[in-house]
Amino acid sequence: ERGLKLCEEQVGFHPPLLQAVPGLVALWSGDAAAGADHLEEADRQAQVLGWGSPDARPWTADYAEALLELGRVDEAVRVVDRWEADASRLARDRVLAHVTRCRGLVAAARGAVDEAVALLEHAVERHDEAGDAFGRARALLALGVVRRRARQKRAARDAISAALAVFEQLGAATWIEKAGAELGRIGGRTRAKGLTAAERRVAALVAEGRTNREVAAALFLGERTVETHLSHVYAKLGVRSRAELARTFRADEQSSGELTISS
Repeated sequence: ERGLKLCEEQVGFHPPLLQAVPGLVALWSGDAAAGADHLEEADRQAQVLGWGSPDARPWTADYAEALLELGRVDEAVRVVDRWEADASRLARDRVLAHVTRCRGLVAAARGAVDEAVALLEHAVERHDEAGDAFGRARALLALGVVRRRARQKRAARDAISAALAVFEQLGAATWIEKAGAELGRIGGRTRAKGLTAAERRVAALVAEGRTNREVAAALFLGERTVETHLSHVYAKLGVRSRAELARTFRADEQSSGELTISS
């Protein structure tokens, strides 16, 4: 509801965008089916209204991703083909970077890992050239996921960690959680390296058995700030409890030869 209100305030009442917003929320919250339904309707309405500019349809990459998550690969390809044709005609480099990322995801969905990696690496470069930090981070995350599934753990960790750093700079909470969860899925002994300095300090004190209030006092932070850092730590390390955090964090620190931080 807040997103819809902001949309109306900033761009006015446009039916396609008012369909796209709940579609993006649904997709990014893990409901690809609902996301695809809303984004399909947004796409249909945009065509009816004659929105030919690819920039006017910024949800298209997410629509393609939703279709891919549902296994509707051929439909995703058609959506991307149409978007690419418009972007090429108007020389929209930023959109073409998204198109390249989508092509990489299509290749991954078809099991063409080498092609997917090459396309996603190119997407990272194109987003960088277009000055699109968020798009670059999404391409890095997708690249890391493909590499993880191909059991290329070190390369996967590097790509996802790089994506996570950008998401943190942008304050993109949903994407911080996604990237953190992907780091957790990689496993191994270096998961704690995905934490920011502030998160490591909070994790170290929680691993010692301190309460949020005690951590806040020790680090001169508000309790709410500690709670926020802790939620990010849980997501990045793939843990669900303080006890599990203590085991995981200490194991990672000892394996890497680093000392935990205490006051």
